[in-house]
Amino acid sequence: MAADTGRYRSAVSKSKDPSGLLISVIRTLSNSDDVQDRETEKGRLEEAFEKCDRDLDEQIVQHYAELTTAIRTYQSITERITSSRNKIKQVKENLLSCKMLLHCKRDELRKLWIEGIEHKHVLQLLDEIESIKQVPQRLEACMASKHYLHATDMLVSAVDSLEGPLLQVEGLGDLRLELHSKKLNIHLVLIDELHRHLYIKSTSRLGHKNKEKNAARHSTAKDTSHMPVLDVSSLSTPRKLLDSSQFSTPGSGSGKVRELNQTDLPEVDPEENSAEFMGILIKALAKLKKIPETIKAIMERLEPELKQIVKRSTTQIADHAYQRGENLAQESQPRYTRIAGGMKELDGQWETGIVLLPAVDLFLCNSRSAAEPSAQLSYASTGSEFAAFFAKKKPQRAKQSLFKFESSSHAISMSAYLREQRRELYSKSGELQGGADDNLIEGGEMKFVCKPGARNITVIFQPLLRFIQEIEMNMGPAPGQAKQCQLRTFLTYYINDLFLNQVRTEINKEIEAVSKTSDPLKILASADTMKVLGVQRPLLQSTVVVEKSIQDLMSLMQDLSAYSNQFLEMVCDKLKEYKDICNTAYRGIVQCEEKLTISASWSKDEDISRLLQSLPNWANMAQPRQTRQKREDEEDFTRAAFAKESEVLTGNLGDKLIPQNEILRDVSDLKALANLHESMEWLAGRLKTFFSSVPQATNTHISRELPRSREQILQTLSDLSRGFQDIADRCLLVLHLEVRVHCFHYLIPLAKQGNYAIVANVESMDYDPLVVKLNKDISAIEEAMGAGLQQHKFQYIFEGLGHLISCILINGAQYFKRISESGIKKMCRNIFVLQQNLTNITMSREADLDFARQYYEMLYNTADELLNLVVDQGVRYTELEYINALSLLQRSQTGVGDLGTQNTRLQRLKEIICEQAAIKQATKDKKITTV
Repeated sequence: MAADTGRYRSAVSKSKDPSGLLISVIRTLSNSDDVQDRETEKGRLEEAFEKCDRDLDEQIVQHYAELTTAIRTYQSITERITSSRNKIKQVKENLLSCKMLLHCKRDELRKLWIEGIEHKHVLQLLDEIESIKQVPQRLEACMASKHYLHATDMLVSAVDSLEGPLLQVEGLGDLRLELHSKKLNIHLVLIDELHRHLYIKSTSRLGHKNKEKNAARHSTAKDTSHMPVLDVSSLSTPRKLLDSSQFSTPGSGSGKVRELNQTDLPEVDPEENSAEFMGILIKALAKLKKIPETIKAIMERLEPELKQIVKRSTTQIADHAYQRGENLAQESQPRYTRIAGGMKELDGQWETGIVLLPAVDLFLCNSRSAAEPSAQLSYASTGSEFAAFFAKKKPQRAKQSLFKFESSSHAISMSAYLREQRRELYSKSGELQGGADDNLIEGGEMKFVCKPGARNITVIFQPLLRFIQEIEMNMGPAPGQAKQCQLRTFLTYYINDLFLNQVRTEINKEIEAVSKTSDPLKILASADTMKVLGVQRPLLQSTVVVEKSIQDLMSLMQDLSAYSNQFLEMVCDKLKEYKDICNTAYRGIVQCEEKLTISASWSKDEDISRLLQSLPNWANMAQPRQTRQKREDEEDFTRAAFAKESEVLTGNLGDKLIPQNEILRDVSDLKALANLHESMEWLAGRLKTFFSSVPQATNTHISRELPRSREQILQTLSDLSRGFQDIADRCLLVLHLEVRVHCFHYLIPLAKQGNYAIVANVESMDYDPLVVKLNKDISAIEEAMGAGLQQHKFQYIFEGLGHLISCILINGAQYFKRISESGIKKMCRNIFVLQQNLTNITMSREADLDFARQYYEMLYNTADELLNLVVDQGVRYTELEYINALSLLQRSQTGVGDLGTQNTRLQRLKEIICEQAAIKQATKDKKITTV
């Protein structure tokens, strides 16, 4: 036992683990078989336990404050950990909830995110638009101050933006066209500036230097040193000037451009350094991508510019030699007097006419040039002699001359002769001062009063004709025949064979340029042209060109009155060709697969067109409201006309479905017809004005014999004028009928194929889709017609449309299979939305649609109640319309109605209508008797 106790104590002393001690005690007790040992062990354990309690109590007493603090700290930490765990758990739950909500709202969040990006982009576009709006003013300021590179950067950047991200902004259409036009034309200004600095400013500077130098050495001996000129080698070549930064995008490179070019800043004069200024011009042309055009312009203008330099030099020399020229003129005055006296003493005028032939030929710019339409009617050189300077040449060896004739007697005499000729030229001309437009032939051969051209014949024809008559009178009659002047022969040949052909060719080119396009009815005249012509609605460009050509021909006919029949024949030919072009374009719109649309076929029918033109609304349209005589029953008279028109249209189209290929669905086609109508009517009026001033007969002894007389030509022109007016009337009738055919196209299927036996719900109470489409069509047509037609024609198209729609809807009651109260309500809503749209267009109540709505509201009653309603309110509709209403009520009843009862109701309806008619007639007779 003692040995076991020692082992226990040694185990306790060695083992610091309480669990190990407990295991050792259990093992000791389990190995011991004696109860006494167990009790001993128990006592020892109790003693050790009590001692431990005492030690623990002492430690607690000694360290009570620390223990309390530790316990409280532990409790606080435990509470905080528990609270943190709860919060983490709640956060986790919230995160899961947020995740679920975000997943559910993912599409909305994506939509909001996209909208945020769109709004940011819109703000950027708005800032860019505000900046671009200021471009025209800034561009004008830059052009005025000649800061061309900055203007080019700004213009190119603005055009790129307008044709790029801002292409769909409709409000910038005018600005886009303006800036695009300026971009197309700004290079011409740059090329002119380049030529001005290249040829004029550099030479003018040399001229000033020359004057100063001459003034300085006027008293000195002759100096053979050369004058200082512009050092070409010091200029930067275009390749050096055009660095890589010039071809960057306008937005990114504009800042670098302003830094590199100080001459383009507002504080510095751009033209101070001519060499740098020309470099800036070339940079601007490179940004515009107009370098090839610039090179071409330089090559074409090289010869004229060099000639102008020579001319200015000649003028300067002539100014210095003016006094010497005056002395020479005084010395030559006696010789001039003798020559002038000799000219007056010519025996006959025949030779004078022959002398004038070359002058007239030259004044009219050479008859051969006039015969060729492609020839230039000027003395502009082709520049072929300068082409060699732009071609590559092989290096040539310098050739030494064997001998020269400079010092020979022949060369000396020739030089003296040439100097004498130049002096004589200066003495005759007096001075050679002139601008760039003077047509001075090199060598001083001749100087023109005006630019040679074929149209000069219109100015000199009458004076030349009187001169010819004077020559022929002085020539006297030859034996056996009337003697004709050779100048008359030349004049007749020139006008008949050359001038008339050239005029015809020019007019053909002008008309073909605007009429031979893919869609001539959609090319309109510009706003400036319309303002000049004084018209309020758009006109076709081809019509304006034809009218201008006819006006030109009429002007030529006044100037060349002897050839008036030829010009009238030309007018007939051009008008016939243009009438064919208009008819072809008209058929291209109204004809589909070799079949005309309903409106076009009706307008072509003489009976229907005559009927429509006989109605008072057509006469009211043709006559302004201010000049129209007022009628007391004008409103009833107009309603009767609308009723007659609706009756004709409903009788022809009220019982069949109209396919889509028999109507004009494209609003642009209707707008083209409106433009064609306005253009043809305007052209017909202009032609009447032109032809009213044409005399019935004229003296045509110079002109050739024509196949037709003046009366026949004028009759043809009058027929052509009426033909253009007929085209205009036909287009207006087509537009008038087309709107009405659209109503039949949408409303007849509504009655025949629509389902109005419906139960009330949200979807069933919406407007009928066919009614929505009809409203959309009418609104689109109203917008196109409002822009293309005058107000009284616009009213002609839309007035009476409500009456027709009312007739179509009332007549369509016979095609409904069944109708319920919800269907009646939906039908009334359809009528209301149509009435609202038409009221906004015509600015009138459209009471006829109230009439149709009341007709369908009448169907809320039963058949018997409907008959009683007729007795109480009187007969408001026709007998057929009442019969259709009773039949629809009969079909709408549940089950099969009694046929005998229906016949009884119809018989009673006839009796009621007869009674109401008799009462109305009796009342009318009584009123007449009383009066």
